[in-house]
Amino acid sequence: MPKRNALMARIEKQALQYAHAARLLEIGFCTDIATIALGRLGWGEKRLTEFEAAFSAAYNEYDALREEDGSDDREQAYYKACLDREIKQYVGSKFVSFDERHPELKGG
Repeated sequence: MPKRNALMARIEKQALQYAHAARLLEIGFCTDIATIALGRLGWGEKRLTEFEAAFSAAYNEYDALREEDGSDDREQAYYKACLDREIKQYVGSKFVSFDERHPELKGG
């Protein structure tokens, strides 16, 4: 097998860095929008601080699971099932499965 070209290695590393930066920007944006929405619902400083901590913890947990599951399963069935199971606990009869919530992501 041919040795990896140094230029290709740098390009791959840079692509990973860009993807990570994009993910951080998206997390920040989602947190900001959720904070605004919850503030509009009357949440105060204490609950918003708790929300931000819970959001960060849940994001890190499920992001790690998504990465781990994605390396073995392109469909990410386990990751989706874990998300669905936890979401269903909170929304009850209003539950909608991952593939129905995210039809644009169906199939991978």
